[in-house]
Amino acid sequence: MDGLGGAGFAYAVYGLTLVLLGVAVAVSRRFGAWIGSVAVAAGSLSLAIGIDVAYRGSETEFYELSSVAYQLLVLVFVVGILIAEVRPRSSSLEDEGAMKAQRSQTAWTGAPIPLVGFRDVERPKPAAAHATCDEFGVVRWS
Repeated sequence: MDGLGGAGFAYAVYGLTLVLLGVAVAVSRRFGAWIGSVAVAAGSLSLAIGIDVAYRGSETEFYELSSVAYQLLVLVFVVGILIAEVRPRSSSLEDEGAMKAQRSQTAWTGAPIPLVGFRDVERPKPAAAHATCDEFGVVRWS
């Protein structure tokens, strides 16, 4: 395999990898679907670059124009993943966790429990208690 055939194959394999990664990111709920679509677009463009390089070489206008767009798409994908990982989690995730906990409690007891967030649940107030401390420093509640 000559140099251009190897480069075309490398672009094609890398493009296929980006397409599969983009589909996985778009289907998952961890990141936004737009990040996955950017990776699919970058992978498709890399696959097209690989086919062009394998057949016509790297001295074409398509290669020069599309390689800049490809690099920008990969940059947007990487920055999008980093921003999605660094940003603080929203309160909707906390509410979703509360709903999951209540659903599991409903499944355990069989009794229907209204789905509310943790902040909406009234907590029982502790009864008035008297604390005493003995000579060893042990606190006893009465």
